[in-house]
Amino acid sequence: ITVMKRWYLRIVLPRVTEIITVMKQRYLKIVVPLVIGVITVGIVSLLGVTRPDVASPTVLEQVKNVRAITARYGSATPTLVLYGKVFAGQQAEMRAHVSGEIVKAWPAFQEGAIISKGEPLLRIDPFVYESALSEAKANFAEMQAKVSEVHHRREQEGNALTQVEEQLEIAKRDLARAVELSQRGTVSEKLVDERRLRVSQQQQASDRHRHNLDIEDARIEQQKAIAERLAVRVRRAERVLENTLLVAPFSGFLQDLRGAVGQLVSINDRLAIITDADRLEVRFSLSDAQYGRLIAEGNTLVGEKAEVVWRASSQPLPYEAIIDRVAASITASTGSVDVFATLQQMSAQTPLRPGAFVEVYIKDKIYEDVVRLPESALYEGNVVYAIVNGRLEPRQIEIAGYDNDSILVRGTVKEGERILTTHLTQVGAGVKVKIL
Repeated sequence: ITVMKRWYLRIVLPRVTEIITVMKQRYLKIVVPLVIGVITVGIVSLLGVTRPDVASPTVLEQVKNVRAITARYGSATPTLVLYGKVFAGQQAEMRAHVSGEIVKAWPAFQEGAIISKGEPLLRIDPFVYESALSEAKANFAEMQAKVSEVHHRREQEGNALTQVEEQLEIAKRDLARAVELSQRGTVSEKLVDERRLRVSQQQQASDRHRHNLDIEDARIEQQKAIAERLAVRVRRAERVLENTLLVAPFSGFLQDLRGAVGQLVSINDRLAIITDADRLEVRFSLSDAQYGRLIAEGNTLVGEKAEVVWRASSQPLPYEAIIDRVAASITASTGSVDVFATLQQMSAQTPLRPGAFVEVYIKDKIYEDVVRLPESALYEGNVVYAIVNGRLEPRQIEIAGYDNDSILVRGTVKEGERILTTHLTQVGAGVKVKIL
């Protein structure tokens, strides 16, 4: 018993105590969380049962403040806003017509200078051309003297022919008398033969002078032809001499200058480009649809007015223009047609220059029985909203055309209806609104 007691106290009891301690720790890890969960559920249930009833708040309908426009049917002529470029209606390359050294340049020969028609710009050394003109004039004068000499010879031949013919007539009368007297037997046959010989000699002299006269006439015509050819040479030499002076063919602006004093130039060398200041044009494009509308029903663009605005600064510069012509074909790559308008009342003092980009305003076709609305009134591409008794009602429409920021519509919109113009993010039938 004593041994078993000792064994129990030393071995069994510590083991049992250890097992009980381990089991208590495991029990607490399971039971304590379970108890806490049960208590929490009970508290939540108790709070739910004892919660006081709270009435739900009443949701008030939101009223949106909007702007509206009254629908009025009528006719409208929109303005097409296009963009174009100014270019020179007339521009010329000023080239040297003679070769030589530039010996003088006038002050007007400067880049960007405004010049008048006929104003001198450059002088090419005229010495060679003055000498050629003098020689041509001398040759012409010499030929005129020869023509005069031939005229005198012809005059002499004419006088000689007249005298010979008079003598021929006298000889013929003498022969006639001699023949008559010979028949009577008064004179001998020898005298008659002498008279016949004299007539023959005078006839030969007459023929010779008449032939010489024809020769002199031909010589005169020949000399006249030579003189005319020499006169042409004189005029050509005068023209070449005039071409040593480069003058402005018309009023305009100078650019791309390539000549200077001392420079040797050849024929056809480009010296400058002149742009006509009085003739500037604007080229702009119309889409095939726009072009089709404008020429519908036999209408034409040529002669129509256009307004051109150059926004070179804060102050836009307006100009009037007249449509002059339309390109012969439609550009395949862009599907547009080029239109050309001539700017009116242009001068050298006009600040507008070729190359400027401008706005072009022209009148579109007339639209009948349409309502003009701002683009902000449009929803979903073909819907606008009418305001009826403070609520929105949709209206199906068809867009007939555009005019700047406005649209021209037809459809179920009624005359006098108030149309919503404020663009709302949330819009639909029945939405309550208030017109400001």
